[in-house]
Amino acid sequence: MGTILGVDPYASKVLVPSVHGRLVADLKFYAADTGITPDRLWTSMKSQKDLTDIEVNYITSFRRQSLNGKAGLVFVGDDPHRDITEAMSLMAAALVRNFIRARVMTLPEVLQYAEEHGYPEHTALMIPDFHFEALKVGAVSKHKVSRLVGLLLSRYQHGLQTVIYVSDMDRLAMDYGRMIARHIEKNFVRVDVG
Repeated sequence: MGTILGVDPYASKVLVPSVHGRLVADLKFYAADTGITPDRLWTSMKSQKDLTDIEVNYITSFRRQSLNGKAGLVFVGDDPHRDITEAMSLMAAALVRNFIRARVMTLPEVLQYAEEHGYPEHTALMIPDFHFEALKVGAVSKHKVSRLVGLLLSRYQHGLQTVIYVSDMDRLAMDYGRMIARHIEKNFVRVDVG
């Protein structure tokens, strides 16, 4: 059994026994599969002080996103006070509570997983370090860029959502190429974070 001793996951009122009993019975499994800590599963997205309406609307209409031609959501900008990993963890937890398989993975984890198993098939894949301005020019090999293009296009074609963080879209275009930048600009819901 994957429950956590001494913790009442229903205390926050985010989880409901009649709905989330199976989830609570195996909290550790669901947290590990999602790539988050178990407490995120009973923490509301609305606990974030800097949560935007765009994020809430994206999650509440998640099942319709691909039908509306959206490939995912992109956080763009550099606000040192915004914890993107926390935001993505809470988004993933909200999806799991609604029986949607989500996963938070770093970019190196995604690339390693793709090498060993093919692209992740979670309905929602969240990559908090997809691109950040501190990359050195040439830091990402052409092979890895090719993998990223394949990842984003494959997920889009299969109706799977990808949530990513990009500190600067112009720099992303320089480092990863215009093709990825255009795909993101055209097909992702955008949240400006600074």
